Amino acid sequence: MFRPLRSLVFFASAVTVSYAQGAGATATAVKSPYPPIFKAANYAVGAGPVSVVVADFNGDRRADVATANQASSTVSILINNGGGTFQKHVDYATGKAPSQVVVGDFNNDGKVDLAVANGGDSSISILLGNGDGTFRSAINTFITAGSASSISAYDLDGDGKLDLVVGPADISLLGNGDGTFQAPVAFSLKSGGSLSYVLVTPLVNLDLVGVMNDFSPFKIEELAPEGGGAWLNLSEIIPGGPFTHLGQLAGGKNQGDSYGYIVASWFGQNQVFLCLPNLDGVLGCGSNYNVGTGPIGIILADLTGDGRLDVVTANSGSNNISFLRGHGDSTLGPRTNYAVGKAPQSVAVADFDGNGRQDVAVANSGDGTVTTLLQSTASLSTFALSFGRQAVDTTSAAKTVTLLNVGVGILHISKISVSGDFGLQSSGCGTTLASGASCKLSIVFKPGVAGNRRGAVSIGDDALGSPQTVALSGKGI
Repeated sequence: MFRPLRSLVFFASAVTVSYAQGAGATATAVKSPYPPIFKAANYAVGAGPVSVVVADFNGDRRADVATANQASSTVSILINNGGGTFQKHVDYATGKAPSQVVVGDFNNDGKVDLAVANGGDSSISILLGNGDGTFRSAINTFITAGSASSISAYDLDGDGKLDLVVGPADISLLGNGDGTFQAPVAFSLKSGGSLSYVLVTPLVNLDLVGVMNDFSPFKIEELAPEGGGAWLNLSEIIPGGPFTHLGQLAGGKNQGDSYGYIVASWFGQNQVFLCLPNLDGVLGCGSNYNVGTGPIGIILADLTGDGRLDVVTANSGSNNISFLRGHGDSTLGPRTNYAVGKAPQSVAVADFDGNGRQDVAVANSGDGTVTTLLQSTASLSTFALSFGRQAVDTTSAAKTVTLLNVGVGILHISKISVSGDFGLQSSGCGTTLASGASCKLSIVFKPGVAGNRRGAVSIGDDALGSPQTVALSGKGI
């Protein structure tokens, strides 16, 4: 989405899948047909983190993390140690109650900077990076007409300087190339109202898409550039079903596609939906997909290595994220949920540990933490098997679990065990598994007593998050 910026390394963020995917491991990981397996870790940041982005702040080509902390009016910086662990956070003052942070080079010095939308005092803070992981004091630009709670960065006028679009003030700020901006250029929506979330992204052409929640029915607005930071309404999209609060947007493009598309989180319906442009660039929204409770942050990223963008949402009401596999045909698979911290609101993606797999960072507003989810190089076909009802002291038909090595090296398997009233009928897994290879475990259920029975398959290996486990259940009758 964004113009190339010298040798700067940017990664997928909660704002867009724009700034080019980061330069982590050079080896190509094996694509996986299964949901990711993650190992979670929590890192303290400032109070009330509501937005998270990732980029290389100190020039070591590792993905670092920044959060906008609404309750402490700061940005927190987490520097990657390598291997996917992070140093203690360092905080920088912003305007009041920041609500979104984006990355870019706002003074054209080849170093990563931050732009922050501050909803509490209607200002934009620019923190210029020093290139060593530290930042200068904020340059604040105050918005005199309207509020500033959402921003999207793009070179709107093609002058080589990054600009901003700000909502719900509904203005463009053309950059001067030094972290300051020209006088705001206002735009208006077709039927009034304002944009609570903004995203500049290429679809068929360049578009501004935004979420409007101050009019009923709530809707998504699509605007086309008129030049000089001005925008013209192109379409209004009203999702089907109850008119309940919308969340955020993400944009991206699958490999080989000539057009981009967007996904939107539907906070009030616990769903996401996809919107595709026609040949004229006008968006139309398709099927809805269930996620966790209260989705806000959303991102498009290829977590399975198949060249197709998947969807990840931060679900503020259920303290988890949802992963939905992208099929590359404008449809998504069913969700897989992963627990994170309290009240997550934003999600970003990068390869934090350099193993060739995309990892996830989540800003948890309820407990002042970032959860990192590092993706394992071992993948399972399922996380749970249910055998249903089975007569006591009889053996069920076998069910199969497949283990796939999605990493770039050999997977070493040290131990396979099965607990409870379950048994390993057969195993095609030896002590090693080559990159891209898979093996199958056949599991049976033989209840010794009546009632609900539970157990697990445990696979010890040298992949991240070992042992890999599959929950087993059945009922003896």
